[in-house]
Amino acid sequence: MILKSAINKKIKKNSKLKFFLVTYFFSTISVFAVLVILFFTSYTVKLKTLKALDYLSKAGRVEYIYIFNIAYKAIKSNFYKVERIDLDIKFDDIITLENEREVALKNGSLGFKKNLSKVPIVVKYKDKEIKARLRLKGDRKIHYEKKKDSSYNVYLPKGKTILGVNNFSIQKPGVRNYIHEWIFTELVGDLGLIKQKYEFFDLYINGSGSGLYALEEKMGKEILERNGKVNGPIFTTNKNYKKTQLKKTYVYEVYDDKFWAKDENLYLVKTARKKLTEFFKGNIPIKGTFDIEKFAAFFAIMDATYTTHSFFNNLKLYYNPVSELFEPIPRNGHRQLPNYHKFSINYYDKIFLDSIYKAESSLELGGTLQINENRKWWINKFFTHKNGEINYDFYKLYLKYLTKISSEEYLNSFFDSRKKEIKRINSLIYSDYFFYSTPRGYTWGLYYFKKDDLFHRANVIRNRLDTANKNINAIIDDDKNLIISVAYQHYDIRKNLIRLDDLVVNSINCIKKESSENLENTGEIILEKKIINKTVDIFLQKKIKLNQLKFDKLNCSSVNILDYKFKKTYIVQIDKLNSL
Repeated sequence: MILKSAINKKIKKNSKLKFFLVTYFFSTISVFAVLVILFFTSYTVKLKTLKALDYLSKAGRVEYIYIFNIAYKAIKSNFYKVERIDLDIKFDDIITLENEREVALKNGSLGFKKNLSKVPIVVKYKDKEIKARLRLKGDRKIHYEKKKDSSYNVYLPKGKTILGVNNFSIQKPGVRNYIHEWIFTELVGDLGLIKQKYEFFDLYINGSGSGLYALEEKMGKEILERNGKVNGPIFTTNKNYKKTQLKKTYVYEVYDDKFWAKDENLYLVKTARKKLTEFFKGNIPIKGTFDIEKFAAFFAIMDATYTTHSFFNNLKLYYNPVSELFEPIPRNGHRQLPNYHKFSINYYDKIFLDSIYKAESSLELGGTLQINENRKWWINKFFTHKNGEINYDFYKLYLKYLTKISSEEYLNSFFDSRKKEIKRINSLIYSDYFFYSTPRGYTWGLYYFKKDDLFHRANVIRNRLDTANKNINAIIDDDKNLIISVAYQHYDIRKNLIRLDDLVVNSINCIKKESSENLENTGEIILEKKIINKTVDIFLQKKIKLNQLKFDKLNCSSVNILDYKFKKTYIVQIDKLNSL
């Protein structure tokens, strides 16, 4: 009995211990789980997680998930045709180029292009062998840092062409963000602007392969002829001038200057130069100087493809002798923004109009800064008058092309017609070099083309163009101003992204004050419809002076507002509660 009692006590003691240990274990696990949940749902951890995901989503880092797709498409490149161009350069001339490269790396730039050596070469393409000249090129280090990947300008003799071009530059595709430059160029041609030739080929120098290169046509009469244009002078848009005590003297570069310096051609060049100079001085507006229809299309292309780098110093201006207007020759788009990703914290969702009155701030946008003071100067010239009001002639053309290029129907048609070529080019790129390209060099991230990114950008633009659901308010203030305000559904006030509307205050509906007396005596009401015809400002409340309407003798009840986008008229009642 004593032994049995001792055993029972021991069992009870063990049971209590076991219960305690089990309880302690599960309690510890529960507390630990709660702490882990609290930790990972805390604001600090959420913020760190968002920053980490934002970092991974940029500069091609997240594109490693496509590495097997890239490998597969790189293998497919063996089944695609690619042109081959050979350059034969003598040993002594290679030494000359290498010496200039070393100097450039030491000084941080190639310096003035006129001081660079143009060495003799032989260009071989199919059955052609053409004696030509070549020099190093590029403002950025990425152009000349490595011998094998260097960029060059090639100058063929007059009347000689390769791929239909006379003079051209060649560079690695990554220098201009791979296929994005080609897409930019295709859109330029698709919207009826002067399109330069931009082709991909394999480069061999003295028989040694340098891999895939991009050929970019330089300015000359060939580009004009191919685009069905009459020969005219092509100007650079760099506003270089020497300051004197008395005035600014504007100095321009005109392509094929020897041809245009001839007596029979000089008058046209001087006419164009004078017009451009008067514009820079602020003496004449863009209308009558520039072809605003073509520039509106150009602005829309840049907004749809993030290619503001082409605006404005990288642009070339063609003076059309027929229209007597300057037309853009868009080039060097060089998209600098990363692909859209849902983890991006500061995805760039702005357009040109957001920078009319204020250049973008690097503090606000960081690496996505696009509109500096220089570009803002040009934007203001096109979008505003001297008094700061919107230039609605240009604005409406801009809306037309922005609406077209952002539509799904247009983009589907554009990409469907180029599907095979896009696959071919990307396969060639993946088989050559596909690290992510930044404005200054390459990172360890990967380039991977997704057309969905441009469709997302188009959707951002369409949201800015969506003005169907709106409320319009009209009041008359104490100073006898008619004030029109517009509010839109689902407007994100934090981002303050202006909706792109097209409204005009057509008229105001009133009755004469003596009509009340007439109504008592004769039953007659004398109606007054006063024409105003003022555009509603998309940025500010529209104030319209009513003094000229002899407002003291009128009782005004409503305003007629025309909506040109939807081709309808709104009759907006004047808010008498908030009016004088």
